[in-house]
Amino acid sequence: MLSTSQPDCSGPEQSRLGTILVANGYITRAQLEDALHRQRETKRLLGEELIHAGHATAEQINHGLWLQRKLIACALAVAVGVAPLGGLVSMVNAGQLAAAMPVSAVVLPQAKIHIVAQPAQLKITEADVSRGSVEVSAGSRFSVTTNTAVLVKNI
Repeated sequence: MLSTSQPDCSGPEQSRLGTILVANGYITRAQLEDALHRQRETKRLLGEELIHAGHATAEQINHGLWLQRKLIACALAVAVGVAPLGGLVSMVNAGQLAAAMPVSAVVLPQAKIHIVAQPAQLKITEADVSRGSVEVSAGSRFSVTTNTAVLVKNI
């Protein structure tokens, strides 16, 4: 069983969800192979396929994903820690140092609004109230920045 306090950072195979679930005894190798086979046809995520087949619970999948994130963080920490040694590590290990790690990320959508300009004050008269609208001498200007676009608007 993998330890939750000291993740094994030995290689990219160790960071695969299916391997993590098998190592923790949540599913068998046969159940993993079955789910991977069906996943090719259904195009579902592996966790969804395992839950659909009744091989794992949502809690087990979530725990496996949590461990996966820990393993990837561990691998990144090791890679960053070894990088400053540069040539020294290469000379000591003489070609024995190699690593490969698949990494994926989910970028959550976000938006920020920034008011560029707006009138300092707005005067509402009796005529505005009776008319149901307000005459504004200068409009507001704002920008919206998302992780895909920047929009500047005058209103």
